[in-house]
Amino acid sequence: MPDFKIGDCVQVLRGTKRTGEIGTIIDVVPNVTHDDRFQSYVVVFDMANGRVSEHYLQYELYPYPA
Repeated sequence: MPDFKIGDCVQVLRGTKRTGEIGTIIDVVPNVTHDDRFQSYVVVFDMANGRVSEHYLQYELYPYPA
């Protein structure tokens, strides 16, 4: 799985109503649990009625263009 950085363009792979949509990373959220370290991301989507920001796990995103 790739690590993304702020400003990267990504496509949502699965798991939400935004599957297939393209957005931009606006924040990286480091997560540390008892068993693992991973990153999650805040992605912004430009919609007809404004911008929408949502939180995604790393495995739900893919670099765009692929």
